[in-house]
Amino acid sequence: MKYPNRLHSLRTSRGLAQSYISSAIGIAQPEYSKMERGDRKIGSHINKLCDFFKLEIDEIVSTQFDPNHYIQQIKNKFKEDLPLFGMPRLNGEGIQIQKQFVSHTVRPDYLYNVNDSYSCFMNGEEMLPRYNHGELLYINPDLKAEVGDYVLVHINVDNIVVGIFRKVFDITDRQYKLQTLNPSKTETFKNSEIVAIHLIVGTRSKF
Repeated sequence: MKYPNRLHSLRTSRGLAQSYISSAIGIAQPEYSKMERGDRKIGSHINKLCDFFKLEIDEIVSTQFDPNHYIQQIKNKFKEDLPLFGMPRLNGEGIQIQKQFVSHTVRPDYLYNVNDSYSCFMNGEEMLPRYNHGELLYINPDLKAEVGDYVLVHINVDNIVVGIFRKVFDITDRQYKLQTLNPSKTETFKNSEIVAIHLIVGTRSKF
């Protein structure tokens, strides 16, 4: 028996990973995946999902809805106040992290209450095909990075804080192993070499 819902369209329209939503509502990713596919009931998780998406119950579990009404609701949940940090580095990968933001962009509803969240543009092709050069990335610095997460890593390069884009390959008490995708390469960074490591939680490709 199937239990249809709109979790897949709600998640993909925001550019989110299943692991991000499952972590936010306190369940394992495989369990969330079953709910999204309709293989199990949403059940007691519905209230947390409503809080996460800022939607009513029937807007999540019902497959009958007015698309125009839904699109307008989504537009109303964005604000033009999310800081856009980081100038592209001309002679190196990543972005230059500055104390002051260089512009601002729309704030997605899932970052409304994350005061330190910010955005930046993907600079370079080392994370293809996951992220394209020029794609806008949403960053939540309040979440702890886990193995398999995509992150923006702040490191010191010639006394300048630079942000590089990586996937977390392994974590120990003393170091992180971080991975690029294009080409596939793994690097080891000691904790002392990392200024900060912030989670990439969403993307925006069209403006």
